[in-house]
Amino acid sequence: MTDSGRTKGPICGIDNCRSRFYEEGDDGYLYCQNGHRKGELLTQPDDEDFNSAKRTRTRAKKPDDEKEQVRQYFKGTQAFDLYLKSLQLILRHQIRSLVHDLGLPAELETVVLDLWAIRILPLEEKLSEKTHDYDSQSQGFDGSDDEAEIEEEMIRFARWERKLKTSPTLMDCLALCYLGIVTLRLPVTPGDLDSWVTDGKIPYMGAIKRVPLSMRDRLPANYHAVLDPNSLLKLNRFYSTLADLQASLQKEYGIIWPPLNSPLLRFRYIKELALPLEIYAATDRLAGKLGYDLVANPAGKKRRLRGLPEAQLIACLIVCVKIMYPFDGERRYPRTTSEPAVMVIDWDNWHKEISEAKTKADDSGNEYTNKELWNVDEKDVLSMSPSEMDQYMDFYQQNFLDEARLDQEPEGGFQDILYKMFPIHEPSSSQTSAHASDGLGTASSSPTSETAGLAQPEAAPKKKNRKRKKKVQTLGHEGELDVVTAVHKNSTPLRAVTEEELHVARPGQGYRHYEKEEELSKTARQFYEEAARIAGFSMEMVVKAVVFVEKDIRTWIRRRKQASRNNETSGWIRHYRSRPE
Repeated sequence: MTDSGRTKGPICGIDNCRSRFYEEGDDGYLYCQNGHRKGELLTQPDDEDFNSAKRTRTRAKKPDDEKEQVRQYFKGTQAFDLYLKSLQLILRHQIRSLVHDLGLPAELETVVLDLWAIRILPLEEKLSEKTHDYDSQSQGFDGSDDEAEIEEEMIRFARWERKLKTSPTLMDCLALCYLGIVTLRLPVTPGDLDSWVTDGKIPYMGAIKRVPLSMRDRLPANYHAVLDPNSLLKLNRFYSTLADLQASLQKEYGIIWPPLNSPLLRFRYIKELALPLEIYAATDRLAGKLGYDLVANPAGKKRRLRGLPEAQLIACLIVCVKIMYPFDGERRYPRTTSEPAVMVIDWDNWHKEISEAKTKADDSGNEYTNKELWNVDEKDVLSMSPSEMDQYMDFYQQNFLDEARLDQEPEGGFQDILYKMFPIHEPSSSQTSAHASDGLGTASSSPTSETAGLAQPEAAPKKKNRKRKKKVQTLGHEGELDVVTAVHKNSTPLRAVTEEELHVARPGQGYRHYEKEEELSKTARQFYEEAARIAGFSMEMVVKAVVFVEKDIRTWIRRRKQASRNNETSGWIRHYRSRPE
């Protein structure tokens, strides 16, 4: 090494550089005379023996109330298992309401629970598969979607062949309850279920409040959406779910569904619609002529509305009424006084008696019905009177406020302060009477009323109000008999017209066909609406069901004429062959 600090070394070689002398740069590398850097880094002992200290970081300790909360809800298979248990708990509440509050036989509980057991049996493999991800994506649920979209997606992608392997929903629970009713052959219609759901007598809207908070808090948001539907029961989706369940259970387990209890249902329709007894036998005879056995056959070709036994029965009854007691008011004279169509119903008086009986039974003094309250929007609120606003606020408190969760709000919290500023009082007696069974207001009648999440009135007034609500919804046996008596008292008989008078309209002539709901006359619409409400169909479904029956009647007539012509032709052939040559 020279005095100038240069070091002699090998030839640089970079860009054919021939320099052999190097100097140490400030960065610790060696550089040749031409500025080319040599690759090695020089290391020398530290004269000051400096060692860098270990870097440490100090954090301020957070208070206990600011600690990061651990995620409480379950995921995957564990969440799906909890969802099934929550749904089963709601199903038990529904069965309890049907048996203990609505008076159905206790055997219904055993039948429905057995159907539930075989419904979830194919899900055993899904629950035991630990590696499968059952989060919101795998279940096909979206927490932002409402229950209607979730149901439509499940029905669209899981037809009846795979129905048992999909996740059950609240609609499945209602369908299982109805299948239990059909199995026991009870005279209960889907219209009754729709009415009970709307009035809150069966848990459906806000059904998640029947689940304890300890279970609710661990359910993911997508399962909350399924257990807390935000719309009333849709009858078309109910029948679709019902048909899928019937087909799946029939295919997988060989279950043969019994026919509807036609005698009791026909008697009930006649009594509630205030119709003559002649309709009873005529409906049965028409169904027999058309080959309707009133048995669910969801695996057949006519799986939808045309094959529903409930639709076939009510449509046959409506067709018989249109033939024997038409709505147009024209006189059609029978040939003898023994014909069923000899009586004429005053349909204006019929509608008047039905409406007055309902108004008389509704002694609650409320302006809105339950279904109207569920469908209230912003425009309706702006035009409400003070009494209507009170009724709606009481309805909102009983159906949308979760007081079980509000009770857990810490003292001095935001919601606690807010509710102290605007305290909520118990509904008035009239409102409680009108809504004693709305939403989940009947939670005190269930075994776990503490999980209902709603403020409960005292026990004694509660029972009294619930009875009053039942009177509001139905006319009762005495009221129905009063309507029947009033309608039949104003019915007038027609005189018999013999065969000689050929220019007289006969019963069945001038039959009116209504292909669409808009074509219905005023009187026909009133009768259709009442029949649809009792049977559990929308107006559109009833009109279509009647059209299907009328088409089947034309097909039956055409086949009968063809058979008659064939018999006549065969007779002539036999006669011709029997002649002597």
